[in-house]
Amino acid sequence: MKEDKNSKRYIDSIIFVCTCFLLLLLNVIHNNVQVDEDISKPVKPDYNLKVEKNYEKYSINIEQLLKKNFFENIDIYYISNIAKYIVSGRFVNFKNVIIDKKNNIFYNKSPNVVYPDVVKNEISKNLKLFNNDLKSQNIKLYVLVEPKKEMVYAPLYIRKNFYNKAINIFYDIENESGVNIVFPLKNLIEYKESSKQNNVFFKTDNYLTFEGTLVEYYELMNKIRQDIPNIKIIEQNDLFSFLNKEVKIKKGVFFHKGANCLINANLSESFCDKLLDVNYRYYGNINSFELQMQKSINAYFDEEIYNYFSGSNLKLMVLTNSLNENIMEFIPYSFKHVAKLRFYDDIINDDFDAQYKEKFVNALKNEINEFKPNIVLVYLDYDSLPIFLKNIMAENK
Repeated sequence: MKEDKNSKRYIDSIIFVCTCFLLLLLNVIHNNVQVDEDISKPVKPDYNLKVEKNYEKYSINIEQLLKKNFFENIDIYYISNIAKYIVSGRFVNFKNVIIDKKNNIFYNKSPNVVYPDVVKNEISKNLKLFNNDLKSQNIKLYVLVEPKKEMVYAPLYIRKNFYNKAINIFYDIENESGVNIVFPLKNLIEYKESSKQNNVFFKTDNYLTFEGTLVEYYELMNKIRQDIPNIKIIEQNDLFSFLNKEVKIKKGVFFHKGANCLINANLSESFCDKLLDVNYRYYGNINSFELQMQKSINAYFDEEIYNYFSGSNLKLMVLTNSLNENIMEFIPYSFKHVAKLRFYDDIINDDFDAQYKEKFVNALKNEINEFKPNIVLVYLDYDSLPIFLKNIMAENK
């Protein structure tokens, strides 16, 4: 008799859970959670905002009901987002990211825009001004532009008809400005296709993997070698490697499942773990014990100074944002002294404060005068480059 009661209670609980889940599915379907199956189309700025608000409210009620009646000891905070993933078609739309379920790659929800002519011309003009400033101090300028994740992973027909235009634009900017520019889109795509894995960007984060970063490093250093033939370039036997399915974006940070999955899509750790099916190769340098590094922070930069006395007898200054810390696993071993100035995101905002801008530009000039680099490398992502140049060169126009 007791067993019959337990069985009945268990069956009732299952029926309750199934009923709640069915209601959730109907709510999702009713609100058109599924996005259009062509990721190349522009994203509407207010896309699905109303649905997200309703959905959040409903998911809280579902969580309370299920915890009270069945899952008392299990955290089901993420059940609504997981349900959304399950019932959607190939592309799943969240507030800040889109997931392609074919390969579980997470994309930022931002328009895929090739620079219009007015932006292209402004980049050329500002680079020319910046280059002239540095030339007067006998400093060479190089620019490394990291492509957008969508540019590497998009279907072939989109790359041919859309992203190749971006490559040609940087050829034009290089010719017009006279500045050495590296835009490694072609090499990143070729590496991904030759390895037959999605191993250039982390699937569940926005950052390049160590393998993708190494592709960028070699393209940059080969560009510099055209001007400085004896520049030291890391060889494969200088490196050791290991495999891990999780994401790590810089030294001192723990491995994790990926910010796009955990934060932007707000999926659980265990669910994100199921999406990690690529063994990423991580690299370290066998000579790392010879590398000295000092850190300092001020109002404008997080500054890191690297000294590697087996490197080429040159000084490099890297100007970057929080884009890709992994490149510092490679670059410092090519130079005797490297200063990496990681500026804060204020400098790449369109509504940049004019007073802060002036102070930032003065602080940058002081850093250059004190460090006296032979080379300055501007290392930014595709979207940040035009805003950064516009803000730092505004006073020179």
